[in-house]
This record gives sequence, C-alpha cells and structure tokens, in this order.
Amino acid sequence: MALVIIAFLAVMSAIAGVIFYTADDPRFRTEVFYKIFWLDYERNLPSFFNFSLIMLSAFLLIALARLQFLTRGRWRFHLAAMAAIFFFLAFDEAAQFHEANMGFVRYLVGASGIFYFAWIIPAMAFLAVFVLAYLGFLRALPIRVSATMVMGGVLYVGGAIGMEMIGGTLAEAGKTEGLAYGLSVNIEEILEMTGLSVFITALLSLLNGLEDAIFARFFSST
Repeated sequence: MALVIIAFLAVMSAIAGVIFYTADDPRFRTEVFYKIFWLDYERNLPSFFNFSLIMLSAFLLIALARLQFLTRGRWRFHLAAMAAIFFFLAFDEAAQFHEANMGFVRYLVGASGIFYFAWIIPAMAFLAVFVLAYLGFLRALPIRVSATMVMGGVLYVGGAIGMEMIGGTLAEAGKTEGLAYGLSVNIEEILEMTGLSVFITALLSLLNGLEDAIFARFFSST
C-alpha cells in the first residue's frame, strides 16, 4: 500500500513539475497544486507522508525494543537507540534542523561540490559509526529480515545522501531552477520514502514472526 501511495505522489509531483518548468508564467510556483504535491516542497502532502513513515518506524522499533527488554534480549539497547534515531529523523523532517545548520558546517570545513549541502559530512561520519555498531545486530537477525532491512537502508541513504550530493553540485552552480535539479530532488524523496517502506516491511516481518523458532532466537535472553 505504501508503495502505491509513493507512486501516486511521484506521478503528481511529476505533473506539478512539468507544469512549473514548462509554463511561461512564473506565478505557477505559487499555485496550490504545486505546493501540495511537489516532493521538494516543505509541509505538504509528500512531506507529511514521509514524516508518517519515519514515525511508524520509530514506534515499531519501540515495540521490538520493549519485547527485547522483557526477555532481557541482547539487542534491546540497539533497538532502543535506533528508535531514538528515528524520532530525531522525524523531528528533523518537521523542523528541517539539518538545513538550518548547513551553512555553519559549510563555512567550518569549506565544503563545496558534492559536499555543498554540508550536513552530509557529519551524517556520513555518523553513518559509518552506526554501520560498525550494528553489524552484529544485522547478523543476528533472520537472513530475510536482515537483507530487507539493509535494502531499505541503502535506498534511504542513497536518496538522503547520494542524491543530495548531485543536488549540491547543481545548487552550487546556481541551477536550482532547472529541470535537472528538480529531477534530482524528486528522485531523492522517492528513494527515501521507498527505503522507509522497505525498512518497515522488515520490522513488521520481525514482529509477525515471533512464534517462529528462527525469529524466537533473536528475542531470547542474553
């Protein structure tokens, strides 16, 4: 269902973009249709859906963490920490915290080119630490769940960081009004939402498989 909604939002955003980029009248930028559906616009339907996916992920992680705490499972703190990370991501989605502090980081490290959106520099450092800290966690998961979770993470990071690098080079060149930039930000948002949907599928599989012996080992005591 989530993928159907993502596809719908992608189509509507594409229509809004075509209207905007092919129209001679610049007032199309302020049209209600563009504001509601353009994927890179803030506080609209796509951003609300993205926020909802992040919050759903956070609450599912809390449910899994609670089960691990009840059984004194080995991964209870990993799940609790991941839930906290997703709550921060939800806060950032609503408040755009990383964009507000991007200028300071850019000035501090002299970022340019693919690092023009300088928030990705600390994000990449955090991601490296996160991956190292969660390798054991991923190995402990049932292989199908682990593979699905990794796929969701790759899609999300590919959008949030990978496409942001491309968008950064275009933004630094002053091409934020062009079709290429519009396409890059749309792909970025679609990858993020798709990655979150795949990640949620992995969490639901873990919750639904509690009575399976393979899954039960993950929730066994330390």
